Amino acid sequence: MTNLISMKLDKQEASLLAEAHEVGAQEYPYGLCLNLDDAALRKLGIDLPEVGKQFEIAARAVVTSVSSHERKDDQPERYVSLQITDLALQDQAAQSSAQRMYPNSGMA
Repeated sequence: MTNLISMKLDKQEASLLAEAHEVGAQEYPYGLCLNLDDAALRKLGIDLPEVGKQFEIAARAVVTSVSSHERKDDQPERYVSLQITDLALQDQAAQSSAQRMYPNSGMA
């Protein structure tokens, strides 16, 4: 997998962000949290994971919350929140056609 870059805010960035939004210190920038509803979890084939479990998604994420409840039609609703902690982006246009066709081949 691609080398992942830690997205954790340094102390100065976290302090500035907290001041700007009048909230407590945050460890990661806004927008790096994924929330998956029951339909997304089913599509991915994932049961409700434990908080703290890590997944790789071309990024690394930590489960920060899980919830499950039943609706009045007895259908369960499940939700998972993931905090992206490390991220890598690769410009697809910069890749050769062979790299795009065979991304796991290790070709440089």
